[in-house]
Amino acid sequence: MLRGRAGRLRGSSFFRRLNALVFVTVMILFRTLLNRDLVADPLANVMGSWGIWVVAPDGTRTLTTECIENVLMMAPFTFMLLWAFGDRSVPPMRAGTAVWRSARAAFLFSLAIETLQLLLRLGTWQLSDLAYNTLGGALGGAAYCVVRAVAAKGGKAGA
Repeated sequence: MLRGRAGRLRGSSFFRRLNALVFVTVMILFRTLLNRDLVADPLANVMGSWGIWVVAPDGTRTLTTECIENVLMMAPFTFMLLWAFGDRSVPPMRAGTAVWRSARAAFLFSLAIETLQLLLRLGTWQLSDLAYNTLGGALGGAAYCVVRAVAAKGGKAGA
């Protein structure tokens, strides 16, 4: 079984891309669901934090990187999603379509994660997470379009 899988990994570009997508997806699920403690009230902070500074009730400001982490976590997911399945669309996707589809996929994946966090009481359900993950997904789609355009231009220059 292991020898057959290694052969497919070497021989199939799609299989390598799919394995990369599965790896990124598992890392996201580990970070968002599996590596969490139980929370008494998952709806305690529905709005979340909308910046890199959190102001405590006593007025002190604390630097937080949750928004940056959420954007950077979802960008590779949508990039890999388009990389694995985007080339299979006929005719090829335009840049706007790719960004829209990646933002929609990131929103739905993030909504599923947030809902599981709510039902399993693993973390808090936050609208800011949905917004930042959707933004990260759109950025991943835009990065895919840039890489695809550079690769297409490089292929034409070499021909």
